[in-house]
Amino acid sequence: MRLVDEVNTPDLSLAKLRDLGLKGNIQGAMKLTGELRDYIMSFFEHNLTEGYYPDEVAGTLEEGKRKSVSVNIYERNPIARK
Repeated sequence: MRLVDEVNTPDLSLAKLRDLGLKGNIQGAMKLTGELRDYIMSFFEHNLTEGYYPDEVAGTLEEGKRKSVSVNIYERNPIARK
């Protein structure tokens, strides 16, 4: 399991996870089994990002205007390079 987002809920507190069988502190990768695994995986059935992102923008958005950029490049004389 890899942390991809932080969820601030008492349902996933360390105390609650210990009640469900977590032993020790979470300090790295670990294999989840049994009731603890089922409990944590149940949170992935819900949209945990609801309310984090704004609703879609109605209508169309116009991107920036076209801009031309000119750059000078210089080729070295092959004899001067040697």
